[in-house]
Amino acid sequence: MKKTLLFALVFASLIATSCKKDDSEPTKEVKTNNPLISDFDKRINEIITPYAKIYSTASVSIGIFKDNQTTYYGYGETEKGNNTIPNSETLYEIGSITKTFTALLTIDFLQAKILTLDTPINIFLPSTIPTLQYNGNSIKIKHLLNHTSGLPRLPEDIQEGMNPYNPYKHYDSTKVYNYLKNYVFTVNPGQRWEYSNLGAGLAGLILERMNHKSYEQLLIEKICTPLGLNSTKVTLTNNDRQNLAVGYNRFGFETFYWDDMNAFKGAGAIKSNAKDMIAYGKNILNSE
Repeated sequence: MKKTLLFALVFASLIATSCKKDDSEPTKEVKTNNPLISDFDKRINEIITPYAKIYSTASVSIGIFKDNQTTYYGYGETEKGNNTIPNSETLYEIGSITKTFTALLTIDFLQAKILTLDTPINIFLPSTIPTLQYNGNSIKIKHLLNHTSGLPRLPEDIQEGMNPYNPYKHYDSTKVYNYLKNYVFTVNPGQRWEYSNLGAGLAGLILERMNHKSYEQLLIEKICTPLGLNSTKVTLTNNDRQNLAVGYNRFGFETFYWDDMNAFKGAGAIKSNAKDMIAYGKNILNSE
């Protein structure tokens, strides 16, 4: 069976907005390294150009794995006005793709401990936290990974002391555990899907707590090194930052990367590039 893998990394362009084109938004001419030779090149161009033309879009990096061949395309500029088209090595925040790494790390941990996805999470948490349950049904690891835990998207108090450029920076594990001590569940775990950065962040905290290593250490040791994902990481070096695409908000103004997601690393802290994302995706496609 033929398998096709497509990653379009647009995180540097519009971090928190829809990809739907707004006809009222000003457009611009787009730089690209697309050779426009094959029909496939032209089809990619038809799909990407309308989005890349939007003024608030800065750059788009695309990697495609098809018929055992990988092709990369770049559109826009890594920083507005620098005339540098992004390529397969250009770094971006990958946002919630991080959650797939967290899930893999969690499965690896459970298998090493001969545990299952049905393991209640309380056995991994401080003993001061009461059983996280509703109607006698406790939260299990699988509920954190599939967004059915009953936990909200974010703690309601995350705004307190918020860094204006990073709402997560000052929300550490202690705050998460204190929040859980008093949280009142209103739905059975597994009953209702509700996207939860808190749930994914908690999965990351459990990994750190049980392995006595940082999330990034586990990421590099368990996934990045074995798969050769040399540009996939949480903490960037000075050299990495030279290759980091500049991010812009939906109004076209430069914005800031979240340099420290603290207790929420498992929800969205990873930076990577199209080259590593294709390698990551190929390994998933080829896994048994």
